[in-house]
Amino acid sequence: ARKESQSVETFLRRYKYQRKLSMRCVKIQAFIRMRPRRRAFAKRWARRNAKRLHHLLGWRAVTQGAKFFAHCHMRRHLRAWRLQTEDQKQQAIVTWAMFKQRLGKENLTVCAVNLFFESSEMPPPPSPTIKAVTVGIQRKIFGVIWRGWRKYLSDQKRAELEVSTVLQRCLRRMGQFGRVVVEMVHLTFHMWARLAKFKKAVRAQNNPPRFGKPQLPEWDAYVTLFTGRRVRARKAEKVGKVAMKRRYHRAWRWVIFNRKRLEDAVVKARAR
Repeated sequence: ARKESQSVETFLRRYKYQRKLSMRCVKIQAFIRMRPRRRAFAKRWARRNAKRLHHLLGWRAVTQGAKFFAHCHMRRHLRAWRLQTEDQKQQAIVTWAMFKQRLGKENLTVCAVNLFFESSEMPPPPSPTIKAVTVGIQRKIFGVIWRGWRKYLSDQKRAELEVSTVLQRCLRRMGQFGRVVVEMVHLTFHMWARLAKFKKAVRAQNNPPRFGKPQLPEWDAYVTLFTGRRVRARKAEKVGKVAMKRRYHRAWRWVIFNRKRLEDAVVKARAR
């Protein structure tokens, strides 16, 4: 029985070996025939990877440069902010010391006067006496500011009267052309004021302001022209992106077509 089982196993082993022998031969022959093509394909793939690596290295350099510039920019602002904060603290300490030295004298320095307008950032007075003196001097400073403001208003009103008198004299001398000059000055002033507010809102990306009277057709024409330019710019940007994608697609198709043609030429050359 043992001999029979051994003979059966030997027969099965030989049978399996013979059945798999043809398949193994085919695999070995296919591998040998595939080696030249694999070598050529490996060269092409290495050349393609080298070209891709060139672009990848360029992209990585640009990205790292942009990141480094952003970090440097942020670091510069943080350094400037830190220096400004330290300077403000040092200035507050120095001005408070100067103010305490000038308490018993008639004149106050500019730094000491500025302390009254930055009292929220200053440390509290060391004693009630100094606090009372500071409050009294603060009232005097506000009184001087109030009188100066009233004087400024009166001087401005006097200047407006003088300017109106000069303009009336000029209009009387110019005769029939005076009305045209006044209208041009009026239009120039209103257009300049509206244009400044409009550009400020556009730079801040806010809604454009609305103006009431006077109704200016020139301003409506400018707004229409500005809106048309923005619309044309956005349309050109949108169409430009689509056109760029179309060009990339055409270039890709051309590359694929040339590659296929070269592969066909190589196959034909090897067949000969």
